[in-house]
Amino acid sequence: MTYRELFGWKYELLNDAVECVELPYCLAFHIDTDYIGIAGDYVVVRKRYAWNGPNVVPDSPDLMRASMFHDALYQLMREGYISKKNRRYADRLFRDIYIREATRIVKKKKGKVTWADKLRIKAYSKAIYRAVRIGGGFTLNKSEYPDGNVFEV
Repeated sequence: MTYRELFGWKYELLNDAVECVELPYCLAFHIDTDYIGIAGDYVVVRKRYAWNGPNVVPDSPDLMRASMFHDALYQLMREGYISKKNRRYADRLFRDIYIREATRIVKKKKGKVTWADKLRIKAYSKAIYRAVRIGGGFTLNKSEYPDGNVFEV
């Protein structure tokens, strides 16, 4: 995934990103907007999509993919493409992508993932999930959301 910092928004996706997920039945239909697509079990966030990164924790490489897909699903809820009842699913997806990405990054840096790494990632994922569950609902009601360095993760 390649993205860059923006002014107004924080980041812009520089290439398409695809996530294969097990979608709930209510989401398993075709949605195609300028920047977000859902087809079957695939969520696609397209090049030039802008998002603000994680909201309650500092931005870090292990959270960028999770925050992007989470923000994309929240955008679809705000715009009425999917029901706001899917919020819990989007929040769980954020947690699950974070766990996978954090594990991948630790393995890339250290060559292996220790049990202590797994415990730290699991504990942090629980804290992030709670924070998203508490604060995420407020962003569903926002009607507005407002160039920099390029990052490769």
